[in-house]
Amino acid sequence: MAGGCALAATAVAGCSDTDNGHTTYEITNERSSDVLVDFRMYTNSELVLAQEYELAAGASRREENALAGVEYEIEVNVEDEASTYELERNGCEDQELRIRIGEDDVEFHADNCE
Repeated sequence: MAGGCALAATAVAGCSDTDNGHTTYEITNERSSDVLVDFRMYTNSELVLAQEYELAAGASRREENALAGVEYEIEVNVEDEASTYELERNGCEDQELRIRIGEDDVEFHADNCE
């Protein structure tokens, strides 16, 4: 892979409610090697966003206002290892989720506006 990151949309479906704020997410590869990331967001068990990213070592990918809505289950697959996270509004009108891909784990950090 040649530096930076590449993006390929694999599926986008249904669900948008602009009165409930927006979700922005950023994925950062902190590994010393390139990774393939499969990112999925679900609401009420329905897939609403699926993206595939190829991230170089140290690279980040940010998606502003990716979706409007209230709560999501986030699934991140890195090199065929899945990690999940329940994203709640936490009093935020606009939500930001940061995902860090480390050498041995995936960490999720979300805003808490309460």
